[in-house]
Amino acid sequence: MTLNGWRRLAVGGAWLCTLVGVATLSLLPETNPAVGCVPPEWADLAHVPAYALLTMLTILVAATRVRMSRGILVMILLLLSLFGGVIEILQTFTGRTASVLDVAWNSAGVALAAWSHRAWTTGRAADTEKPVAKSAPLPRLARVAARGRGECK
Repeated sequence: MTLNGWRRLAVGGAWLCTLVGVATLSLLPETNPAVGCVPPEWADLAHVPAYALLTMLTILVAATRVRMSRGILVMILLLLSLFGGVIEILQTFTGRTASVLDVAWNSAGVALAAWSHRAWTTGRAADTEKPVAKSAPLPRLARVAARGRGECK
């Protein structure tokens, strides 16, 4: 297996573990020690990093399999927000309560990952309009002169 193949496998494995982990921790009863160890005031905020990580890994997995476009990215974001909503509904069957605020925190994590992805791939934040400055190629005469001095190959 090539290095690229190992990377794809590692990202896919991390994505699967994160997906199963988020679903499992979300659906465990409140009496479970794994759920009870998080203080209530921090429990809602834990949704943001969990869904941000899940979203970033989903984007990475998708990028290794298809050419990413704005439509595919929007579809990923909508599906993960829907996943968060479905998880909240399923919580009612495990003795926990569904919360619209939790769905909002899940969506905030998805949105944070989308913003981070855009900032990373375009080299700028979503609210800036100036593109990142790219270095201009050396004019031909400067390249020839640099090559003559042994500075450029």
